Amino acid sequence: MEQFQRLLVAACIQGPTLKSAVGGGAATAGAFRLQGRESAVVVSVVPLKASHPLAAFRQMHLALVVFASPGMQGSVGGQVLQELWGLTPTEARLALALTAGQSIKAFAEAEGCSWHTVRTHLRNTLRKCGCGRQLDLVQLVQSLQPGLR
Repeated sequence: MEQFQRLLVAACIQGPTLKSAVGGGAATAGAFRLQGRESAVVVSVVPLKASHPLAAFRQMHLALVVFASPGMQGSVGGQVLQELWGLTPTEARLALALTAGQSIKAFAEAEGCSWHTVRTHLRNTLRKCGCGRQLDLVQLVQSLQPGLR
C-alpha cells in the first residue's frame, strides 16, 4: 500500500512540492507487482496532466491506474497513446518504437524522413507526455504494457 501511495503522489503533484517529495521536476509513472494468493497483478500508475480530457473537468493533476495480470497478452497500441496524451500518429509510433528498443535513426529510415525531423517529434512527444528524457518516455509506455515490468 505504501508503494502505491508513493506512486500516486509522484504522478499527481507538480512544481516545487514534487521536487521535495520525490526529488524530480515532473510527474512520473511507475509500476509494481502486487502478490496475492492466486497470482500476481501488475499495478501501473500513469500521470495525467490537468489539461487531459479525463482531468480537464477538475483542472487538477490526476493519475490513471491500470491493473493487469502479468500473463496477459497484448500491448498498448498507438491509438491508446494518442488518446492519453494527445499524440499525433507519428509521435505515438515513435514512442512505441523507442519502447521496443528501436533507435531514432532507425525510426527515421523506416518513416522516410531525416533524424532531425524525428528529434522534433521526440521533443513534442516528451512535452506532451510530461517527460524530461527519452528514458522517462520509454518507462512511461512500458508502465502501460502488461508483463513488461
